[in-house]
Amino acid sequence: MPQELLQIAQLLTRRLLSLIAGVSPQLVPYLVGFLTAVLAEPLRQRLFRPRLKVEFLNDTNCISWTREGEMRACYLRIKVRNRKWRLARSCRAYLVNVELRDANGQYQPTSYCDSMQLAWSAAGDQAFSAIDLPRGLTRFVDVVSTRENSENFTPALRLLLYRDLDQLWRRTGEFRFTVMVAGDGIQPKSVKIRFTWTCRWNEFTASRG
Repeated sequence: MPQELLQIAQLLTRRLLSLIAGVSPQLVPYLVGFLTAVLAEPLRQRLFRPRLKVEFLNDTNCISWTREGEMRACYLRIKVRNRKWRLARSCRAYLVNVELRDANGQYQPTSYCDSMQLAWSAAGDQAFSAIDLPRGLTRFVDVVSTRENSENFTPALRLLLYRDLDQLWRRTGEFRFTVMVAGDGIQPKSVKIRFTWTCRWNEFTASRG
């Protein structure tokens, strides 16, 4: 029996025993039937709900060099996959934190204090729409991009609400981005990316943080 299923079974057994204790024996079958009907669907949803795998790898899929017309560019992307049989519905990705490493090697908060949606890669006009992920299907989420002849990097957000964020994306140093992917009835999954920016579009480093 899988460890998760064993733990749930043990928890339900304890709860049933605590409820049955002191109840008239004639009522026990009715109480057990009622509790089984109430708990069956939540238990089924928990056991068989979709499960996402979210990762950033040091390969050409997650660090994607490309061209935009005559200009060269690079996209940092995370990889999202549904590991279960049930369809993962209404999935979206969010940039939930941006930190900057200080002189003591500690990551400190920046002026980015929101949780804004990131774009699905190669999705055109549907880049910010929720998507469904069947089992085994891989999709990528754009996190930041760099471009030739530009001294700043660009997060893949629909809007940048604060003017001081323009200055943040020009700062040199080691950033740490936290990206969370969530969906309908799905446990959210997060990944951190370390990104060292030098103000040169093709002279950065990136790794899982």
